[in-house]
Amino acid sequence: GMEVFINALVLVDGLRNSARVSGSTPFANTLDTMSLKNYGPLSVHFTQNNREGSSYVGIAIINSRGRFVE
Repeated sequence: GMEVFINALVLVDGLRNSARVSGSTPFANTLDTMSLKNYGPLSVHFTQNNREGSSYVGIAIINSRGRFVE
């Protein structure tokens, strides 16, 4: 669903920006400085004290035919 797409965007943004950050863990340091970033209808927020990213919770339901319904 959309959360997988947003996760991929956050990963790509973090990897792109981690090249500019020094330290032993540049990717984590990049996320720590990411602050609030909007990706369309969903926003993510990382700080050094909050690494949850988003409070979005997706629910998937499987119907009687075995297909996912979001």
